[in-house]
Amino acid sequence: MEMPASVALHDKLKDKPISFVNITVDIPKDKDKWKKALAKYSLNKAGYQNFMIDVKSPLAVFIHGMPNGVSVPQYVLIDKTGQVAAMEAKRPSDPLLLEEMLNLLNKNPDNK
Repeated sequence: MEMPASVALHDKLKDKPISFVNITVDIPKDKDKWKKALAKYSLNKAGYQNFMIDVKSPLAVFIHGMPNGVSVPQYVLIDKTGQVAAMEAKRPSDPLLLEEMLNLLNKNPDNK
């Protein structure tokens, strides 16, 4: 349900130095279904990086093994220095997410 809002957010920020990275944890047999969803929701255009990882991959095991678990979908904001700014960021449909992203863009990395 958040995919159209993600596309709208991406379009608002398309001229900013921001990358949208989508990671799906799925089984390999669903790869075609995932690719169709990327096309359907325009998540396969410039500015998006999309990755499908197997449910048994080390990253998937790590994500699902986090102490408090992980809700799906999970949104994470990473700042210009590569630090996690929000492990549980707001969803793309929340107008406050745009504000948070713009604040991170305008933040001087030396003034943490």
